[in-house]
Amino acid sequence: LFKDKNVRLGFQYSMNVDKVINQVLRGDYERLQAITRGYGKYTNKTIKARNFDIQKAKEYFAKAGWNKRNGDGILIKGDKTLSTTVTYGSPSMTPRLVVLREEAKKAGIDLKLKLLDSASSFKTFLEKKHEIAYMAWSTQFRPQYWGRFSSDNAHKTQTNNLSNTDDKELSKWIE
Repeated sequence: LFKDKNVRLGFQYSMNVDKVINQVLRGDYERLQAITRGYGKYTNKTIKARNFDIQKAKEYFAKAGWNKRNGDGILIKGDKTLSTTVTYGSPSMTPRLVVLREEAKKAGIDLKLKLLDSASSFKTFLEKKHEIAYMAWSTQFRPQYWGRFSSDNAHKTQTNNLSNTDDKELSKWIE
């Protein structure tokens, strides 16, 4: 599903992170615009998080061929539904994910939630047996891209490249 860049972009525009921050977290959090903010010369300030925008989500999904809805309002393409599972490892995350799921439904996504205990969820992530991993990493003194984004770590178990990012040009920049 996520091999198609248009699906990835549509999905990003379908996530109402601001609503989670304002309603569930009562404004006590702030959305980072990128995963490596605050690293001085290593920070690329031109990178911005995509805001919730149903119209843009619909446009990207349509480009990927997802332009019809079933009786539940979920986008379909042929005999497939635009459905994916979010795996996570803490019950405290459930209220956040419920809001994301309900907002994503407006864009036509069936977002299924799969709560595991923390050890099982992390094992599932490392073994690459997930569609979407919902978790947080802590920061380090300097940004470290190799473990999370190098092609060397894609499609292998027991690596931190949980998204299986496999972009040869990006890997050259990381090296």
